[in-house]
Amino acid sequence: MKIYRLLFLLSLWVTLFVGCADDNYMELDKGSSPLEITASSAEIELDAANPTSEALKLSWTTGSNQGTNAGISYTFQMDLQGNNFVGGVSIDLGRGVYEKIYKNEELNEILLNNFGVEVNKEVVLEARVIATIAAEGIEPEISNLQRLSVKTHKPITKTLYMLGDATPNGWNAGEATEMRPISNVPKGFTWTGSLSPGNVKFITTLGEFAPSYNKGESDTKLYLRESFDDPYDEQFEITEGGTYTVKVNLITMTISIVRGEGPEYSELWFVGNPTGWSFQPMAVNPVDPFIFHYN
Repeated sequence: MKIYRLLFLLSLWVTLFVGCADDNYMELDKGSSPLEITASSAEIELDAANPTSEALKLSWTTGSNQGTNAGISYTFQMDLQGNNFVGGVSIDLGRGVYEKIYKNEELNEILLNNFGVEVNKEVVLEARVIATIAAEGIEPEISNLQRLSVKTHKPITKTLYMLGDATPNGWNAGEATEMRPISNVPKGFTWTGSLSPGNVKFITTLGEFAPSYNKGESDTKLYLRESFDDPYDEQFEITEGGTYTVKVNLITMTISIVRGEGPEYSELWFVGNPTGWSFQPMAVNPVDPFIFHYN
């Protein structure tokens, strides 16, 4: 009984100690090594063909908590060379985080949209980490500067819409038919539904006729028409109405338009007592054109 009682008291003491201890003092001594940051590569050309692949990995050491056993929180900063981190990126990462990874498309968007870098422009970035020690009287530690040479690329759209008299909404760019991304296929889009005899092309933004993806050198190739200054405006022709599956890949610039079995209609209405005998439109399933639903 004495042994069980002793074990119980010991367990209770540990529970109370852990529960009452300040989290600021739950770190071990980190030693005296300085805070240092390194990059996976110092020269990077961002790859539009691999938007979700890793482009840059920045790693850093723990730094020192000056023998206080206090916790260390990290702030990652990145800016254009010479800006002295007045703007740019500043991210509070908290504790226990020792790396920051950027993918190709992610870093390209930051440079174009946040930093105002031009397309196909090479710039030099500076990155650093600030370690804040959760103990009174200890100044934050700032790492060395890691310089990076990065070249941007022209971004590829994240949205795509079908436009034309063969599509359900015709030539109304404001109501163009939205295509959905294909899982695990970067910049791949698909749509299944009813097409009528006529023409079709693709736009990137609702309400905007340019830029557009048009018919290229064959029925399986795309062509990017960037503005109205480009006179080339070839379109894909649908000769027979029916249910089609359309798939495009904006990296390989390829397209497939395959006619399959399906209903010869793309719209269905619901009517009955719940609706007060007024016709209510039903929504077609984007994957299976035989399925309509009304909420």
